[in-house]
Amino acid sequence: MKKKNVVSALILAFIPVILCFVFEVIGALAYFAIIFFEKAFAPDMITATQTASDAAIEEFMTNGANSGLFYIIKFTLFIIVFGWWYHEVFANPVKPDYKPTKEKAIYKLLSPGNIVLLMIFAYSIQLFVDGVLYLLSIVFPDALSDYGSMISNLAGSGVSVTIMISVMFFAPIAEEICFRGLTMKYASLAVERSGAKSENAKLFVPVIIQAVIFGLYHGNLIQGTYACLSGILLGVIAKKTDSLIPGIILHSMINISAYLVPMKLYSTYSLAILVTFISLVAGVLLFILFKRIYSKAQCTE
Repeated sequence: MKKKNVVSALILAFIPVILCFVFEVIGALAYFAIIFFEKAFAPDMITATQTASDAAIEEFMTNGANSGLFYIIKFTLFIIVFGWWYHEVFANPVKPDYKPTKEKAIYKLLSPGNIVLLMIFAYSIQLFVDGVLYLLSIVFPDALSDYGSMISNLAGSGVSVTIMISVMFFAPIAEEICFRGLTMKYASLAVERSGAKSENAKLFVPVIIQAVIFGLYHGNLIQGTYACLSGILLGVIAKKTDSLIPGIILHSMINISAYLVPMKLYSTYSLAILVTFISLVAGVLLFILFKRIYSKAQCTE
């Protein structure tokens, strides 16, 4: 019976990411429908030899994957469905392990002064990731070419406002609810049902499970690898604070930072190594600082 309960919890941990792909299909269909009706009711937008469906298919095939509207539709579905699911199953504050001191400590952690430090922390993470990717691109140029093309589409000079809004705000909320929320909660339930006694196992096994699933969700080796690593960081934060709010804010700041990193910082090999090293040290020191701030805030309650 115990084994069956563990397996059922693990299955539930994987269902959200499966639904993610289902919602992507639904989002794509909704986006295509919007294009089709736009072409059908605005004939001046199509050529004389085209039908509305032909024009819609052409635009969808050309811009569909990189459309900000598609991302907003997709992530809105994530937020509505996963948000409702998480609220109904896990977000009830009246539970045996609920600790108001944690909530008060989170408010202190997210005070205006600490928010500035959190922004610097997020920027240092992005600098480190960009530095590592730059150094890897020198060693493995072919492996990073497809990833570079994708990032150029999402963060290039011609990026649309809707893409920026979806990446900066919609994606962090949707992904934190899905992965650090539902997936990690069910993974934690599986670990508890297995009878694990070690506190480290209870912390890190669910964190690693959701991080690996988060990495696989991104669909390519490069993005998947750093998504997995960032998923570990965000997972530990969610576990320690028992809240999705700090992770959502940090995730959003990291995504915003992607648009603020000047490529001149990686103009030479030596400069890239220096920036990468400094950002790593700064990130580690700030993480330790935030850990102490949060622990101190809990102790004073």
